[in-house]
Amino acid sequence: MSELQHDSGMNLEVERPLLDGRLACVILSALVFCWASHYMVNGDIWWHLRTGQLIPYDGVPDLDWYTFSSSDSKWIDLHWLFQLLVGWVYSAGDTEGLVLLKAVLSGITVLLLFLPFRSTIPSSLMILLGWPFVSLFASRLLVRPEMLSFLYLVLTLLVIHKSRQRIQWLYTLPAI
Repeated sequence: MSELQHDSGMNLEVERPLLDGRLACVILSALVFCWASHYMVNGDIWWHLRTGQLIPYDGVPDLDWYTFSSSDSKWIDLHWLFQLLVGWVYSAGDTEGLVLLKAVLSGITVLLLFLPFRSTIPSSLMILLGWPFVSLFASRLLVRPEMLSFLYLVLTLLVIHKSRQRIQWLYTLPAI
């Protein structure tokens, strides 16, 4: 509900559509969740998974554990947090747990991306404008480190958007 000033100075209530952009946020997020719920097709996950299982015992690797010819070479594991996460999820829920993780993180990412526009853009327009993004995003719905990168990017954009109203939101950026 928003208020408009009448010429006589009285406030009049004007009703907005009940579901404005909120419906689009839910539809687009649910669509991505469903698309991401397919079985795992990514063969690259297994070394991330194995590393995530080994980190609690051997620490974050600083040598290349997997290449025989360079096993003593220095290596920086940029994805150690993701690997810990998938190792834990796999031990708790096998590949189905990884698929569920992918679907939930993807759905949350899309929801958070469109959330700031829920009250300013009608659902039909948001779906029309969001469809190309969702279609492109669907091609990247894999259990990969980038699923966390997408989420962090959207969280950063959301904080920047919120900081336009309250500058204190910027203090949350280092945590992201």
